[in-house]
Amino acid sequence: MAQEAAAGVIGSRLAAAVADTVPRMGTSRAPLIRPAAWALAFLLMAATRLLTIAPDPWHWDEVLLTDAVTHGIDLRVHRPHPPGYPLLVELSTFLRRAGMEAYRSLAVVGTTGGILAPLALAWLLREAGLSGAYACVGGLLYAFFPSIWLFGVRGFSDAPAAAFYFASCASFLGSARRRRPAGIALGLVLASVAAGLRPQCAAPLLPIALVSSIPFLRTNEQRARGVLLILFGALFAALVSLAIWWPAVSSSGGMDRFREQLAIQAADVHRNSLLSPSELVSWATWRRWLVDPLGTDAVFWAAAVLSIVGLLFRFRVSARILLVLLPWALLNVPVSPPFDAPRYAAVLLGGVAGLTAAGLERLSRPFRVASSLLAIAMIGACSVIAVGPVVEVARTPSPSYAAIQLLRTQPYAQGTVVHDAGLRQHLERLLPGRSRGEIVGDWPVVAVPGDVLVLADRHVSGLTLLRRFAFSNALLRRISRGLLLTVEVGRVTRPLSVGFRPAPPDAEVVRYDADIPVSVDSPADRDVVARELAVRGWCQLLGGSLVEPVEFRLDGVPVRILSLERFPRPDVASVIPAIGETSRAGYAAHLDTSALSPGPHVLRVTFRAADGRRRISHPVQFVWSP
Repeated sequence: MAQEAAAGVIGSRLAAAVADTVPRMGTSRAPLIRPAAWALAFLLMAATRLLTIAPDPWHWDEVLLTDAVTHGIDLRVHRPHPPGYPLLVELSTFLRRAGMEAYRSLAVVGTTGGILAPLALAWLLREAGLSGAYACVGGLLYAFFPSIWLFGVRGFSDAPAAAFYFASCASFLGSARRRRPAGIALGLVLASVAAGLRPQCAAPLLPIALVSSIPFLRTNEQRARGVLLILFGALFAALVSLAIWWPAVSSSGGMDRFREQLAIQAADVHRNSLLSPSELVSWATWRRWLVDPLGTDAVFWAAAVLSIVGLLFRFRVSARILLVLLPWALLNVPVSPPFDAPRYAAVLLGGVAGLTAAGLERLSRPFRVASSLLAIAMIGACSVIAVGPVVEVARTPSPSYAAIQLLRTQPYAQGTVVHDAGLRQHLERLLPGRSRGEIVGDWPVVAVPGDVLVLADRHVSGLTLLRRFAFSNALLRRISRGLLLTVEVGRVTRPLSVGFRPAPPDAEVVRYDADIPVSVDSPADRDVVARELAVRGWCQLLGGSLVEPVEFRLDGVPVRILSLERFPRPDVASVIPAIGETSRAGYAAHLDTSALSPGPHVLRVTFRAADGRRRISHPVQFVWSP
């Protein structure tokens, strides 16, 4: 397989980088640590990963990924979050067919990436100009950053994608240093593998590849051979991408449907994750990206001081590290929610480790032994900080998964499950067929006697048979996503207001279900609407049961419906065949705008199914211009 060949190339290059540990600093002194010791250190790092592989799907992304491994990739089912990305699912599916349990196969692929990423970073740092010894220091320091270790043993694509990102950058830098166009070709192939794991991770590699190719296009010496090698690499990379992505495109209904689902994902990111300019320059945002993943402020400030030393006194090396890692930050940080930063920072933290290693290398000139001891101390400090939370997560069932297992047993196996939104995917995928109602954040929700209440990261009094599942290590809130750290399960014996907004005593009992298939097609986000406000879209249960749009709210206030029409939507059936016959799936509502002031407004639609369940649409922001 192309992926296996690429991994083999990474391994051979890394072996050379680890073996070459003599610092290139104008000195003939032997290194303090011999190649065999570095090899042993990386083997021990790999052992820590294999001993702490995650046991179950903690977060809902992992639940969706596990479902994709079990049933195949179909973005029409897994929206708005694509399951994977494809290569992670395809490799895991191969292991599953060989007899491995679905989530275990994901965790094994993710952990393999968690082992390769520090090695690939060491290769990148070597090509950036660090000595072999301090390139290894950078790789090992990165490996034991708490969040890198925590998410490097889970069923996510972040660690494998980071490994191939680092390897691709290393190949580009090596090509530029040695004037060998074959490195550009290899880098393009590695970039295509990274794109198959995480497209937004690989996108910054394209400008890096272009800049790295310029010298081979300008020089007269062997220009034709260089251009041909680069073109061959680009063609082979395109074929690798086709082999990775086409199965996902095909199983999602073809290219048109695939693009539609990616557009839905992009709109979801724009609506829920895009940071404002003030958020981008906020220290709170960057603290989440750069400080929290390291576990303690002390480690961050030590790394920051050493990074400044590296920038000042090893500028060329530091500049190369920044030039290949900053494009990733510019593309990814603005569209990533800060709570997810410790997980998404797998590439960015490679820059922190690299700059720290550059500072340590500079200090080794006047303080050779002290620099080595400081490097060992920093690696040791990170590992000591990380080992407690990582081992707890590896040995303890995650609160979300443990709660689902409890719901299979008496006396929790009967009754409607009323649950927080963060547990939606766990309940839908791991407990299919169970009657449930979701707690919608900005609407009052009431649970009634007989219900089973499942809460994430909060507590509601008044329950019986209360069971609480939690991770006890306080550091997990900082180095993880900070979600699903506690889950409580209990039975309801009297009517209870369980929503985030209190319900009045006489409130109607309403079940909200975020999985009812609905859509608000127009107005779209940021549309300018003039003359009349017509809301169009579709809604229908799988199998054909009718769903009605029953309430339209502007800025939280109900608006009078002037007219409401239903009409066929055959296009919906072609995208979602399981929805059945769609002769009345479409709707068009004309709303009263007599009291609507010019300017921006927020629209939300409430839908009701025949069995009484309801769904609230996502907020649509538009501008009214009468």
